[in-house]
Amino acid sequence: MILHFMRLPPDVREEVLQILQMLMHKDLPLPRSAEKKNSVPPPVKVQTVPEDLLTIRPDDPPGLKRLKRLASLDTTQLKHLPPDLQLDPPPEKN
Repeated sequence: MILHFMRLPPDVREEVLQILQMLMHKDLPLPRSAEKKNSVPPPVKVQTVPEDLLTIRPDDPPGLKRLKRLASLDTTQLKHLPPDLQLDPPPEKN
């Protein structure tokens, strides 16, 4: 059991020890690494906003620009598509 405990990441081991301290009703000081960890705020993750993905950029390929324009259309506009967004007719067979 000790080997399994030692294989855990350090932060998980500290959490287990804190839980054991609470269960035993001991008022022991926290390990120094846990105190340091709480003093540093976690890094903030930047997430893209869905509207940013539909913005047409100059470096986008033509197909992607067309898809972004189609995705940004309202459903009422789908019956009267601009000519550049309409489907190309299939090639005729000989």
